[in-house]
Amino acid sequence: MAFVTEIKDRVGHIRFGFGSANAMGVDFLAGLEAAFDAVSAADAVVLTGDGTAFSAGLDLPALLALDEPSVSRLIQDFCRLMEKVFLWPAPTIAALNGHAIAGGFVLAGACDVRLLARGSAKLGMTGVALGIAYPSLVTSMLQYTVPKASWHTVLLEGRLFSADSALAAQLVDEVVEPEVLWERALERARALAMGDRDAYARTKRMLKWDAVTRARELAAESYGAFVAALFVPSTRARLTAAVERLKTKR
Repeated sequence: MAFVTEIKDRVGHIRFGFGSANAMGVDFLAGLEAAFDAVSAADAVVLTGDGTAFSAGLDLPALLALDEPSVSRLIQDFCRLMEKVFLWPAPTIAALNGHAIAGGFVLAGACDVRLLARGSAKLGMTGVALGIAYPSLVTSMLQYTVPKASWHTVLLEGRLFSADSALAAQLVDEVVEPEVLWERALERARALAMGDRDAYARTKRMLKWDAVTRARELAAESYGAFVAALFVPSTRARLTAAVERLKTKR
């Protein structure tokens, strides 16, 4: 389980491998933050995962084993990191090699450009169906990223989108063949890296600042709601059932 980083031709490369689902636990989040810091001098950043998923979201078995204070710390760390990616001062490109679900979809949404490999990958948010109350950073950020016409289906219905439907709903910018995903992402990154970084960073921050401000105003309340919802028996039962379904697919 590791993050691999490098800077080449002004573009930062981040590749992560944390099992087939690239589930987001404490180590994943710490590694992702360190990876972004390692490429902070780059004029654009491309990130992708190994395996069949970009990321299937938070590590549910680990999450269910945590007590309430630990869950609170985890979700605050997650949101702080997603805000950092959302406001990253250089262009960010997510090369989605596979499923981007829940937290994985949030990470993809925090990036400026999303490219998806054609195939069986699914994208979307499943939290409401499981009984999870989204933190304010998640909803505010996705209100910026997801077209308004898709808010209901993405955030409330929890629909999972295939490659073609994700493109039609403007959840991704391009769908490409798997064998050219990485090179196409680098091509987009190199083009964006040619611009003025300071102008890009300033404009990006101004465009996204309302979403961040709204999220911060409601952060404490939303963290409490997330933690409380996770310990409701019906929610824990749904999450446990989801974990069991995942085990049977392996």
